[in-house]
Amino acid sequence: MNYYLWQNRRMPGDAMIYGGWPNALGISMITGDRIATPATPIDVTLNAESQGRLTDSLLMTGAGRVFSERLVTLLLDMGVSNIDAYPCRVVNAVTGEVREDFRAVNVIGKIACVDPDKSEFEDFGDGSNRILIWDYLTLDETCIGGNRLFPLAEMPVQLVVHRDVKAAIEAAGFTGMEFVPQGDQSFKPASIGL
Repeated sequence: MNYYLWQNRRMPGDAMIYGGWPNALGISMITGDRIATPATPIDVTLNAESQGRLTDSLLMTGAGRVFSERLVTLLLDMGVSNIDAYPCRVVNAVTGEVREDFRAVNVIGKIACVDPDKSEFEDFGDGSNRILIWDYLTLDETCIGGNRLFPLAEMPVQLVVHRDVKAAIEAAGFTGMEFVPQGDQSFKPASIGL
């Protein structure tokens, strides 16, 4: 098994950012599609209920992904070439602190690789094969073609990562994510939707 499912992981004291993604931006960075270059920097706002320690993969609601510059650098160094990263400011509306060491990240290039016979999930029921929520997913790695990080075509909000990238992220001690082995029937995805 060479690929893992990237999941949000919130530890005690970590910030969970509610409503911080700028809806006025009018774009989504969780579809796996390339977007028009947005005006930058992109401001993500922490309100009173969003306080806590900022993780390297920000835990947030909304239509975007925000990674620390350190995490973006590691991904690029590991050969992940299908990401667009945009300047991003994390603005704490309570304390007035502004952090500029984050990037809004769009992971491009969806790959359809879920093996439905070896997975347990609920789809949208519209015949599109789009996954709404899963209990466990097993991937057909012959469809992946050596990509290091990508969104699933069946569920673009779900990222998949190569084991070498996973190992480097874990060794560096990055926060805000965990990696679930595909086909792991014991994992309960309580963090989906974060």
